[in-house]
Amino acid sequence: MKISMHITKEDYWRFNKFVMYSMPKYRKIMLLNRIGLPIFCSIIFKVIGKTWAYSILVGVALGVLLNVFMYFSIKRKVMRWADSKENAAWLGDHTMEITEQGVDETTPVGSAHYNWDAIPEIRMTKDYLYIFISSMQAHIIPLACLSTPTEQTQLIQLLEKYAKKKIIVHG
Repeated sequence: MKISMHITKEDYWRFNKFVMYSMPKYRKIMLLNRIGLPIFCSIIFKVIGKTWAYSILVGVALGVLLNVFMYFSIKRKVMRWADSKENAAWLGDHTMEITEQGVDETTPVGSAHYNWDAIPEIRMTKDYLYIFISSMQAHIIPLACLSTPTEQTQLIQLLEKYAKKKIIVHG
């Protein structure tokens, strides 16, 4: 099966966000930050002599602000990385071919082949299909590039058949 697609910076950001919030290893780190920062800030304010009510209120507010800052900081870094010339192969037009031997991807910059045994997992959201080649690297397939639901079903069946793995579906 041959798939033609155009990967945008937004697609790339959504992939990175998916990894941060959905992959177990990174989800634990994000959860620890979301809970740990407010608690840490509250304790610091209590140690410097503020009341518990003040410490908790300001600690939670500061923790939330720091988490929001961290989210946008990560997004800015991802977008800057995507804009750099040496990463041109990640964005733009891609042609992917799914065969019995593996996944072949061609871009204007080059091409790559991955055998099925080199692909640890395949994950799917309502908008994307990710064929992982490492814990942080994947082929991104926007489901919008498949013209019909039948094509999506065919692709999913083909991937499960060749990869000999069930696709992990995220809500």
